[in-house]
Amino acid sequence: VADALAFLDVENSFDDLREKMNSMQSSFSSEDTLLADARSSNTSSVVLLVQEAQSMSAWAERIQKALSVSSLTDGSLAPWADFSAAYRQKLSVIGRDCSAISSDAWKLCATWYDKAAFAFVSDDTRLLKEAQSFMSSGSSAKQYPKQALESVQKMQETVRADIAVLSAGSKTLSEGGASSVQIGGNLASINNKIETLRGLLSQSDVLAQQAGELSSRAYQAQLDGDTLFREAQNAYNRRDYTSALQKLEAAAEKYDESLAIQEDAQILEKRNTTLLDLSNRIARAKYENIVREVRQLKDSASTLYYSGEFEAAEASLNRAEQLWTDITVEVDDELERLKTLVNTALTMNIGRVLSTDDPLYPEMSQILSIANRYYSEGLSLKQKGDDSGAQKVLDLAKAKLEELQRVYPLNQAANLLTLRINRLLDPVEFERSFESRMKALSEVNYEARDSLATQSYTELKDLYIINPNYAGISALVNKAEIALGLKQKPVAASTSQRAITIAREAQSLLNRAGSDENLLAQAQERAQEALELDPNNSVAKTVLDEVKLKSGSQDSGVLSSEDEEQFQRAKQLFKNNFIEEAFEVINALAQKNPSSKRIKNLKERIELKL
Repeated sequence: VADALAFLDVENSFDDLREKMNSMQSSFSSEDTLLADARSSNTSSVVLLVQEAQSMSAWAERIQKALSVSSLTDGSLAPWADFSAAYRQKLSVIGRDCSAISSDAWKLCATWYDKAAFAFVSDDTRLLKEAQSFMSSGSSAKQYPKQALESVQKMQETVRADIAVLSAGSKTLSEGGASSVQIGGNLASINNKIETLRGLLSQSDVLAQQAGELSSRAYQAQLDGDTLFREAQNAYNRRDYTSALQKLEAAAEKYDESLAIQEDAQILEKRNTTLLDLSNRIARAKYENIVREVRQLKDSASTLYYSGEFEAAEASLNRAEQLWTDITVEVDDELERLKTLVNTALTMNIGRVLSTDDPLYPEMSQILSIANRYYSEGLSLKQKGDDSGAQKVLDLAKAKLEELQRVYPLNQAANLLTLRINRLLDPVEFERSFESRMKALSEVNYEARDSLATQSYTELKDLYIINPNYAGISALVNKAEIALGLKQKPVAASTSQRAITIAREAQSLLNRAGSDENLLAQAQERAQEALELDPNNSVAKTVLDEVKLKSGSQDSGVLSSEDEEQFQRAKQLFKNNFIEEAFEVINALAQKNPSSKRIKNLKERIELKL
């Protein structure tokens, strides 16, 4: 009786079970629903369905055993005969329905796993592509290996879980009550999808390795950048501005290296804001120091120049120029004016004195020594009254001097010795020639500062050494030196006062200027005017330096990441001989970064090829 009641309860569950199976089958049309169900662990509908299929199989077996009970097969036990036949018939129907429902359930389970396998492959392939999308294949596209690694690791966890679900399902189906005819195709498909998922894992392993290596490289570059940035800060704090900028440039390169591998908003923000801010502060501090140091060097060079120490003046100006061009591309007019003066003076002295560094020095010094010996011998013969002997020896001396003068026509020692020989040979003719040359030299326009003026001045100096007492020669030398800029013209009291007045006007303009470019330009113009009147006016010099500090642009050497990328692009275009394209890029950068020496230098190189 208990079994009969249980069998009837099973029969009563058929409708509910079929309704659940129909509902489950209808869910196959939604891949998202299927995925959510398949990844919900032990609560998934297929687990419940497997349990029902196994239960129906068990009930079918139990009913089959019940049908073989002797009390149901012995027809002699009246009045059970009629009931037994009816009961057996009912059990047969229930047993058949249990088997049918079990078979349908197994088929549905197999179908579910098959469709789940397809959904797993589709979704896991999508996840792999999503992870791959973080890795750029183009030269200019951004890439995110850190995010790629995180994404692929999550994808691998999902794939392994999916494989576990399908492997468990394959085992359940293989060991279940369904025949291979019923689910063989599904089972083969499921196992095939498992292998496909394992293939995705293999692909993801390669991606994970690449992303991990790139992420590590990016992180190391970032750490290096952080270290260099701290070193730059320390150098700035101890006022070692040159080292600070070098460290900062290196830090920028490391951050750019990191960003080229791994796009990172925080690093980009630090690179383009914090780093550039420190760069500008360092450049400003360095600029202020150099403006003061350049002023000292210019004043020193001016003093040395007017003392006739041209080479020492040149050394000071070279140092000043080196410092100045290290921080800006702007021209220092005062520095250029001093350089012109010094170069002119040095040019006039080229070849005037034999240099021990000259490859011809041994030969030329020997020639000069022989000529001096001949002169001494000729002078001795002349003093003894041997004019003929003196003439011969002095002619030999002049011949030797001509050998030297063909190479160094301005050599002072040779020219002076020639003048002394000529005076010794024919004093009357020498005086006539001296007077003629003085007349010609007095008519030269020394203010032109051309080759005639400089050559005439060197000759005038030689004549002055030979006869410093000649009438008017001292005044002419002084006039020529002032005109050539070799000597400062004495500043009259009225001129000095005028310079003071103008310098004060410049100072007033500077005080009111603030950051007004027009007023700063006016202050600079008035200060330069004051210096033209009195080169020693200290107020005018101070105003010029202050104008530089207020309006001068400084080159920190560090560009923004975007500008650095464009700079490298211009270099590559130039290297590949795309000259016009390179110029277009570098010209835009030059307009945006007018104080950058790197950009200026590359632009000049490109312009030469246009």
